[in-house]
Amino acid sequence: ITVAPPILSRVYQTLSRGLVNLLNVMKIKHTRFPFPWAQLLSSSVLVLTIWTPFLVTAVVKTYWLACFMAFVPVFGMTSLNMVAIELERPFGSDQNDLPLGDFQDSMNNGLLMLLHEQSDMVAHTSPQCKKSFSDLIGEVMKDLVPEDGMLSAGLGMSSPDEPDEACAPSVP
Repeated sequence: ITVAPPILSRVYQTLSRGLVNLLNVMKIKHTRFPFPWAQLLSSSVLVLTIWTPFLVTAVVKTYWLACFMAFVPVFGMTSLNMVAIELERPFGSDQNDLPLGDFQDSMNNGLLMLLHEQSDMVAHTSPQCKKSFSDLIGEVMKDLVPEDGMLSAGLGMSSPDEPDEACAPSVP
């Protein structure tokens, strides 16, 4: 198969980007949260769950307020622990997991796009394009300095003999 060098380069670039992303995903998957830290957090939540109702009821005499004040911190810490557990496992089929299928489809579409018949169209310049620096400067200076020799055309100023259109009174 004969392929133009820019297209082949793009194929290798897309495959390389896919491999880099795969390696990043593997790093995320294999880097676990430190086990001692997880055990410390779990035991802290357990102690909070056991001791908070006793301490709150000793201080607060209203039963409904004591229940509320014991429930809120225990619920908050347990919720944070559950969120941390969910974030530790980002791959799977839960609603909050990473959409690996979508990532794969995006990469496949990028590779399939390179097979399109117009994907090997090479950009080119028009025949009127000025490629020489001296030609470009000459063209710019020709636009800035008109035939009368005054440096006004490129700066948006009118000559003293002509009224300026921006300052001319408008007719209602």
